Amino acid sequence: MASSSMVKMGSCLKADDVQELVKSKPRAEPERYIRPKQERIGCSTLNAPASLQIPVIDMGRIVSGCHSMRQHEMARLSKACQEWGFFQGYGHGFIFSDDQKLDWCDMMALATMPKSIRKQNLWPDRPLLF
Repeated sequence: MASSSMVKMGSCLKADDVQELVKSKPRAEPERYIRPKQERIGCSTLNAPASLQIPVIDMGRIVSGCHSMRQHEMARLSKACQEWGFFQGYGHGFIFSDDQKLDWCDMMALATMPKSIRKQNLWPDRPLLF
């Protein structure tokens, strides 16, 4: 359940999700989804020791309705600010401009507990005992 003390973090432009894009059967990936080479993650970035990796914070968890996830991510954010002075944020879902490069990521989370937050109508029909 969302808290009334939730903070509005701004607004963003709308973008079609990947399923809608695939339905249109484009001949190539739209430029909007192709990052310049200098922005792409390379092997050297992925293999850096943990002590040299910039803290990554899931902003979606900070504004989520789940208290334990919010508290955990807030603690990580606090540590990042104290130890590094900055962090990389993701999960905020903001689209600020028409030429912004977008990530190809569509997700769906199915909550099981507590029962009060289950939305059984969103669950798949297969397997039958899902």
